[in-house]
Amino acid sequence: MSEVSPGAPSDLGVNAGQKMVGREAAMAQLDGYLGQALKAQRQVIFITGEAGIGKTTLVDEFHQAASLRPNLRVVRGQCVEGFCGKEAYYPVLEALGQWVRDAGGGGVVHTLAKQAPRG
Repeated sequence: MSEVSPGAPSDLGVNAGQKMVGREAAMAQLDGYLGQALKAQRQVIFITGEAGIGKTTLVDEFHQAASLRPNLRVVRGQCVEGFCGKEAYYPVLEALGQWVRDAGGGGVVHTLAKQAPRG
């Protein structure tokens, strides 16, 4: 389990419609975690920080970069304010739902049944 801090608001340097600036270290850290995950080392990463610090921008940029890798499917779930307190696994359910919808469902359900059987 690891934590990535996107930095302080003063080094944000991001304007709407422009590329992220000053996040090379955080992006490299996330890329390293992805590399470990691709080598079958499970990863749980938390992006934390104050409101407005650029957490979503960092995740958006990383998501976009990771999605360009061949043979890698990226799905994402996040808490919706006021709803996650009611459903503890909402982000996971959202990501799985996206995966099933994007993949047409059949193969994903088969893979889940094979890798995480009931019982």
